[in-house]
Amino acid sequence: MQTIKLKRGLDIPFEGAAALTLGSVRRPEVFHIVPDHFAGITPKLDVKVGDQVKAGSPLFHDKAFEELLFTSPVSGKVVDIVRGERRKVMSIDIQADAKIAYEKFDTAGDVKSLLLKSGLWALLKQRPYDCIALPNKTPRAIFISSFDTAPVAPDYEFVLKGQLPVLQAGISALAKLAPVFVGLKVGSKAPEFRELKDCTLYEVAGPHPAGNVGVQIHHISPVQKGEIVWTVSPVMLAAIGKLFNTGKYDVRRKIAVTGPKAINPAYVEG
Repeated sequence: MQTIKLKRGLDIPFEGAAALTLGSVRRPEVFHIVPDHFAGITPKLDVKVGDQVKAGSPLFHDKAFEELLFTSPVSGKVVDIVRGERRKVMSIDIQADAKIAYEKFDTAGDVKSLLLKSGLWALLKQRPYDCIALPNKTPRAIFISSFDTAPVAPDYEFVLKGQLPVLQAGISALAKLAPVFVGLKVGSKAPEFRELKDCTLYEVAGPHPAGNVGVQIHHISPVQKGEIVWTVSPVMLAAIGKLFNTGKYDVRRKIAVTGPKAINPAYVEG
């Protein structure tokens, strides 16, 4: 296994790292889906106020690529579509059901088509530019960093503990689109990452920004002129795996509440 050893960098001391415990949080009654959170797209609405949606139902699509759908994270009723200047869509507001109902996707088909239809394609980022991966482009490779060295960053080994089956399902699906490379922290023994198949594993040692996927790409296989690569976070990889294992758009995950102003910083699930 190849090992990258970084000598330059700095682990920044910062208070407020999340304890490896899972707290609780009240789920909001209304979810606001903001198209501006998806840089580089022009949204075209697929719903109107009063529509009932499920988790995985399309809310809007990209004007340039109509097959690129953006779907609801919850089931419920569309209660408002907030517009700004020139009628720009600022948010789609959904009154969530008490129990989430899911769209059921057929996982037997083409990987690319399923990711686009389910809304999970938006999780794939393209380098250069770190934009949503263009559906009409083929990457040279897909890179995933299994750890983050930024101050008070989440511990992915804790967040994804016990989720090897869905992580593997995500890797196996993406491997049908391009070769997959996964960066491991030197000394980590987490089976969720160490036991992954259908990909190339490599180790990284050194201070921050050792966990930065762009730094890893530079050392493993720099992007040449005219080439593109994709990246995806390990948390979103799990969501892709859930889709192929269950046929559901399920983006629930553990989130780290951190920082020096946080009271009892910990993880919550939402």
